[in-house]
Amino acid sequence: MGARGNRNWLPVAAPAALGVLALALGHPARAIPLLVAAAVVAVLVAAGVDVAGWIARGALAAGRGLSLVLSWILFAVVILPASAWSALRRRGIRGRRSQATAWSEHRPTEVRIGALGSTTPGIEGRRGLVGRVTWAIGCVVLVLGANYGLGWIWDRATVDGRAGGIDLALSPTIERDPRIDVPAMAAYSCRARYFADIQRAPVSYWPYTEFRPDPFRSPYLNVDGWTRRSYRTPGPRDGRPVVWMFGGSTTWGEGQRDEYTIASYLARLAEADGVPIEVANFGQRGWTHFQEMVLYEQRLALDGPPDLSLFYDGVNDLNVQSLITEAVPAHYQVADAAEAMNGMAIATRFAQEPSTSTVLEDVWHEYSKHSLVHKLLRRIDQPAGASPLAPAAPAAPTALAGPSPATFDITPQDGTDAGKVYERIKRLTLSLSERYDVETLLYWQPEASHGEAQVRAQREITAPTIDISELLLDHQDVFIDGGHTNEEGARLVAERIWDDLGPAVQEWYRRNG
Repeated sequence: MGARGNRNWLPVAAPAALGVLALALGHPARAIPLLVAAAVVAVLVAAGVDVAGWIARGALAAGRGLSLVLSWILFAVVILPASAWSALRRRGIRGRRSQATAWSEHRPTEVRIGALGSTTPGIEGRRGLVGRVTWAIGCVVLVLGANYGLGWIWDRATVDGRAGGIDLALSPTIERDPRIDVPAMAAYSCRARYFADIQRAPVSYWPYTEFRPDPFRSPYLNVDGWTRRSYRTPGPRDGRPVVWMFGGSTTWGEGQRDEYTIASYLARLAEADGVPIEVANFGQRGWTHFQEMVLYEQRLALDGPPDLSLFYDGVNDLNVQSLITEAVPAHYQVADAAEAMNGMAIATRFAQEPSTSTVLEDVWHEYSKHSLVHKLLRRIDQPAGASPLAPAAPAAPTALAGPSPATFDITPQDGTDAGKVYERIKRLTLSLSERYDVETLLYWQPEASHGEAQVRAQREITAPTIDISELLLDHQDVFIDGGHTNEEGARLVAERIWDDLGPAVQEWYRRNG
């Protein structure tokens, strides 16, 4: 306890001033914790607690710890490379030791005159084990440092690895997504990191659905269990209808951050109308309605039914029909799956709780951003750019197969087949909804353009599926490729869906008053 007449109020003033400043700038979420902290510290100071002394002692301990860490970094980054460089210079270009250094060789028979006239045998100029290990580690650090430094200079001198001044954060396994440069993404400063994160999101094999997502965390993309994170109205979850949303990558939200997907916008629209909902985004990249139906059955059986369900399909169902010769349910990477099955090499093990990344992986990821070797390799194996409005296709799950094709040779017959297959599977979906008493809405989604195949598919679609495939034909500026949109496109689609979902939610509130 400190003396009552000698209280130091600086620990109170600092967070209080920052809290007031945050309030003035319109950031109450940041201001409240600061003001609460200031209030708690004020109580402690008033009680005579030497908070300033605690802070000073803590800062001193942190400084000592930081000094220790920095000293080890200095040893690894400066001393080891310097030692290795010095040793290399002494050995000479051909590996022979220079004659004018302490490493010069002496014959065992040579005699040296020491202090007080004593003599000692000559010592062979060879390093010990510790010296050799130090020399080897130093060489590795020296090479890695030179590689990183030259890559950093490359970045400063060229626009390689940047888009409008944005670091692309690419690793050797992450290709530069051409959609970074399309006009529809120009307003999003996070686009480079976002598209890199999409490729990093892991998946595992899962029966009949081809894959399932593994947990993933990033500033703009977060996956928990089967669902991608969505906007949630503040307040208790109880007393709100639960809405499950299924679909492919357009439902999942490719081109959109977590809180600005179609599912998130539906939650925002419900909140604005005073009828909040709990929406779960079960959309998966590359999935067709058949895969969604399988997952729907599994979740209904394991979790119990939601209050409402919603399916948003079309693009993937059409694309995959171009990969097979008969009108049957299919999925992307069918050729890879066939090859794996014929070779009896398909993997079926599933890790229940796989790790998403480690500290070493994150460090390597950061290092590779400026590595000159990685930059040269990417230059040599530069992926071909795709047309901004090429047919939408998801990147393949990296745990299962290689990249999906960027374009598809879709025929009018493929369109007819897609519509017929969808209608057959839709009946299974609706039978599940009827069995579990779940009101269900189905949508045939918009595309950037309509060819004969799209028209043929539309002709096969029947009620209760709602055809909104032409919704965005006058909004070409929102498309980042043939089917995916930016966040503005997600908002437009959500507003159209809310025209139907909104009344259903209102009715739920009337029934459950």
